[in-house]
Amino acid sequence: MRDVVAGVVDAGSVFELKAHYARNIVTAFARVEGEPVGVVANAPRVMAGTIDTDASEKAARFASLCDAFGLPILLFEDTPGVLPGPDSEAEGVARHAGKLPYELNRATVPIANVVLRRGYGFGHVAMGGGRSARNDLTVVWPTAKVAAMGIEGAVDVAYRREIEAADDPEAKREELVAKFQDRTGAIRAASGVGVDAAIAPEETRGRIARMLDRADEDLEEDWPPKKHHIDSI
Repeated sequence: MRDVVAGVVDAGSVFELKAHYARNIVTAFARVEGEPVGVVANAPRVMAGTIDTDASEKAARFASLCDAFGLPILLFEDTPGVLPGPDSEAEGVARHAGKLPYELNRATVPIANVVLRRGYGFGHVAMGGGRSARNDLTVVWPTAKVAAMGIEGAVDVAYRREIEAADDPEAKREELVAKFQDRTGAIRAASGVGVDAAIAPEETRGRIARMLDRADEDLEEDWPPKKHHIDSI
């Protein structure tokens, strides 16, 4: 993911914050065509990019910091969702996972969301994906899959009885997974879940640069005032 970010922003401009804390998410300052921006990106090599309480806190505070100082926010998404399980629930993941989308939707700066691979469940919402966010730009790569949850898990839950009753359960499961994989790709996402376009990876920098050029207009007068608590920064 760091290589992807480095390939989109200006060469040598990435300055990462809290690199050793909540390593499943990346927060960094960078520049695009000389303009300073903030970057929030899932790191799929750590916990598969799953969002837990620490990642939510780290990303939400960074988004608040960016908005407080007028930095556009770039979101690079590859996450299977929010971390499930009793331990995660005991840490209050349901409450914490809402902090990043809250900060993104109250922000007054330009926001771009790029889905590289997986955009599943509330993880997609938390990363500002789809119709749930006030984005200036939402694009997906050809490798992107946007769905309520991972296809394999969804098939296991929704078609368990059908799979168990089949003569060859494993073959039946693979058939169903393949069937639904075709319904979660980039073109489907662009046509049905609040995505502006499916683009080639090499187009990403140009799309973001044009979005930043167009995003100079002031927001409506009734937009919430830009106020941030000290502990959020």
